[in-house]
Amino acid sequence: MKMTLDIGGTKTLWTVWNDGIIIDRGTAATNRIGDFFTFIKTLINDFTAGHSDCKITDLSFALAGPVTDDKFELTNTKQVIDLAELRDAFADINVIFLNDLEALAHSIDHLTMPDQLALFRSAASDAKGAKAVISIGTGLGVSAVSREGIIIPSEGGHVDFAPIGAKQHMIYERLSKQYGHVSYERLLSGQGVSNIFGCLLEEPESGGSDAPACRPRQKMHPAQITALAKSGNLTALEAFHIFTEILGAACGNYALVYNSCGGIYIGGGMLPKILPLLDKDVFEKAFLNKGRFNDLLQNIPVYAILDETAPSIGAMKVI
Repeated sequence: MKMTLDIGGTKTLWTVWNDGIIIDRGTAATNRIGDFFTFIKTLINDFTAGHSDCKITDLSFALAGPVTDDKFELTNTKQVIDLAELRDAFADINVIFLNDLEALAHSIDHLTMPDQLALFRSAASDAKGAKAVISIGTGLGVSAVSREGIIIPSEGGHVDFAPIGAKQHMIYERLSKQYGHVSYERLLSGQGVSNIFGCLLEEPESGGSDAPACRPRQKMHPAQITALAKSGNLTALEAFHIFTEILGAACGNYALVYNSCGGIYIGGGMLPKILPLLDKDVFEKAFLNKGRFNDLLQNIPVYAILDETAPSIGAMKVI
């Protein structure tokens, strides 16, 4: 039996597999896990107690942050996992640690359409090549798959945000005063939806460099803003319009960085919830706005990963 643990900034999804079939699964709030070793040990013990004829032989982790040999720190919760301790504690089990976007990239060739994967942007051709993989959730993750199938993990979600237009520049100015460095993750994530919406609420009659830091009167959860947008709230709808513009521009950037003629794949726990609010025409205009490389991008499809268990599938496939 194989067990996978997709440890994200908001929730941890654990799954037990037998020959690629899910036998058992569950979730837990990541920030409520005080000791990951005890948590994992309890999961294994509880499963084997209920399945006396089964044994966990492989343990594969998909971790939301950069993975090193000894320590792992979750980027958005600052929780630390001692990887060396886990290897020693589970010495009789094959243990593998992956970045969550590395795991997501491993899943792509195993997702079926239309249940797990949807075409978000069609392209003029079906050229093969490298793929860029993006995940929108508590944070923003980025990885790639080379033409030869080699997975390339990265921390591309933390590259500089490049604002386009007056609204985006206003948001950038405010967030730079609040955070200092403004990365794409500050906008293309759950916190990003809250940041954009908050800045729109606090928009002054006249902007400029003297605009105050974005400190909304009421920090709203992205799920609340999503619900407002779906109910027709104009400010929430504008927030998702700007979010879509930024997402399109970012995807175009990653397409150029990786020369991803094989496609852009957008996943993450947030995506299925906000997909109806992402205007494809708005996305397309921002995606193609790369000057002389517009023609190259015309040939790149964009896919939406609908299955939130995709990182678990990828983590299972590498065992």
